Amino acid sequence: MQTYTLSNGVKIPAIGMGTWPLKGNLLKETMKHAIKIGYRMFDTADNYDNESDIGEIIASKIVPREELFITTKISDEKNNNCPWSSTGKYFYKSSPYMKEHSVREVVEMLVNKSLRSLKTDYIDCLIIHWPYPDYLLEIWDSMCILYKAGKFRSIGVSNCRERHLEKIINNSSIAPMVNQVSISPLDTRETLLKYNKEHNIQTMCYAPLMQRNNNTLRQADIIKQIMDKYNITIEQLLLVWNVNQGIIPIPKSTSEQRLKSNFNIFNIRFTKQEIINISKLNQDLQYLPESKYCPGL
Repeated sequence: MQTYTLSNGVKIPAIGMGTWPLKGNLLKETMKHAIKIGYRMFDTADNYDNESDIGEIIASKIVPREELFITTKISDEKNNNCPWSSTGKYFYKSSPYMKEHSVREVVEMLVNKSLRSLKTDYIDCLIIHWPYPDYLLEIWDSMCILYKAGKFRSIGVSNCRERHLEKIINNSSIAPMVNQVSISPLDTRETLLKYNKEHNIQTMCYAPLMQRNNNTLRQADIIKQIMDKYNITIEQLLLVWNVNQGIIPIPKSTSEQRLKSNFNIFNIRFTKQEIINISKLNQDLQYLPESKYCPGL
């Protein structure tokens, strides 16, 4: 398994498996297949409602706990009518709940709940799911305290733009070690990617295959040429485009064959010019919703 080294020296696998919206036996069987293939990083969140299923796999000790890299996120309470929206119970100053509880109490409560569900005494990487504007620094400070106490091996953020990262970096002694965002040839996020590299923040790409059926992508001559040259699928092309740039993709599939195909990409190296040519397809096409507080939405 190829790995990268985070800013604090922790090794992180160069590819992971996403788990949303998988649950129950389907998720557990998929994880078993993935582990057999070689996957060691699994990405979840407290509002995916599947941490307990992942916890059963961890507790089963198919592989030793220390071989796994578990990433989870702390989030506001989920609105069941919309998987990426929330109720506003946590991390909003307008919430009655937050008038009675400190940010640190809420963060500790959410973390302890995740640890119980995951059946583990530590998390490999804890991430803020959204850059909650009312309490971003308070959430980060609370995470730093728990990180120093050994609850996590690393900490990071998700859906954060440069201005969010700048705010944290300028007001904390610990910078984010990971920034999990959506990146694709149709939305290359080059400025953000450059910022992450300059500040030693590992970029992680969620839903890296989401745009594989986009006609603009599929019909592009450069895509067809590279697929033919390397005899690869469009899914593999997208993943190689990520890893060749030092980005960690976290694709999801329930197919054992697709899991293998997604995993077996590390012997493929595009030329620098091929990566540039693929990136020229950029349209700043934001395919997935991010925080409504992010600019440009």
